[in-house]
Amino acid sequence: MKIICQDGRRFLYPTDELYGDIDRIFMNIVSALEARNFKVRGLKLEFGEYGSGEQRLRHLERIRGKDIDIIARRAQGLLPGGKWFDIAALSKVFIRGEGLELDETNTVEFYLYKGGDWKKDREWFVTEYKSQGKASRSPRYLRYGGRCMSHYVEGHTHSARCRPTLLECDSYMNREYLPEGDEPKSVNAVSLLKRYADHLREVLDYVESFPIMPASGNFFPPKRQVAFPKGFRDRIFCYIDQADLARIWQGQKDPHQLPEAHRYGVFGSTYCAGMKNPDANRTYGMIPCGLSARRIDENTNVASLRIPGEWKDEFIVLVNPEDARGIYVADHDAYRTQKKKFSAGAIREGRDHLIWQEIETCGMARARTLVPLAKYAREKMQFKEPMIFIGRELKLGEVTFLGEAGGVRI
Repeated sequence: MKIICQDGRRFLYPTDELYGDIDRIFMNIVSALEARNFKVRGLKLEFGEYGSGEQRLRHLERIRGKDIDIIARRAQGLLPGGKWFDIAALSKVFIRGEGLELDETNTVEFYLYKGGDWKKDREWFVTEYKSQGKASRSPRYLRYGGRCMSHYVEGHTHSARCRPTLLECDSYMNREYLPEGDEPKSVNAVSLLKRYADHLREVLDYVESFPIMPASGNFFPPKRQVAFPKGFRDRIFCYIDQADLARIWQGQKDPHQLPEAHRYGVFGSTYCAGMKNPDANRTYGMIPCGLSARRIDENTNVASLRIPGEWKDEFIVLVNPEDARGIYVADHDAYRTQKKKFSAGAIREGRDHLIWQEIETCGMARARTLVPLAKYAREKMQFKEPMIFIGRELKLGEVTFLGEAGGVRI
């Protein structure tokens, strides 16, 4: 059955068979879930959305059960136009404190959780990139990896990307945890893949134990719009560069002269907005925008428009969104306050600059003030230095060219 996404996104299926049985079984799992309208008791499904312009994409990104997590984010080729990869292939399988990770270069990595609180650390262990855990004081885990090194040997006859047979721990200059006592020093990749294929067969058998549902074919209705507050019309602006300007100009003149993936105004994402970690910088991927104190019109001095804390780019566009979905307000004063504290400490230490961790912390302080624009307007909130973050793509019709960031109107 071909999935029809009512919101216009194209549904991507896993097709790559780089890792043999384990990939083919995952394909069957996706097909079996689809035949049951993606509703199986005991399994929580999450769908990934990405793309741009008129090339908007969706795939089954995560299957979560009581003791298993299956994640699909592995690239399986470029999509038409060359801007986006198809990432619907299997990339990770985690089962009760251990995990297998596969990438598109035939690289296998295996992780063993050795921390003290699996319930607390499960989400971190499954979703976060694990590297240099000892140096960063992450919960203890063992990381096993390897790659083919035989291309350094005379007579080498196969690809340097040949899958390794033996996965071993590496201290990475004493920055990773190493096995202790009777903990395994190495893992056989062949038997590992076979064992995880068996685990996925169990998942497939479980899904197929449920009856097939009447074919719907229609999934993912359009998201409900959120009314844009009238008081913010003609007040929001953002920076763009020369390439953006040329693309927007062509797109507004005749979008069919652009590849499908390039038919948009300004690109933004809400990938980080939903992070539950209060210390995460949830503004990553969003479009930073300024908020003018008054309505921007033909009499506005473009040179006076500034976005707090952002490097000035070449051009400025006015942003008038169709609705308020994915639009947030943050207080940049939180950033400034934190920066002043770090700057004072740097001066005491004889430094003339802040280190990246301090700058990152400033961004986190600002991100913690994020509130949806609709709520900000409805509750008549007042930030000391409000700025806008847009966590979605802006359409071509939602932006209007104002002029050069230096103030010269062209």
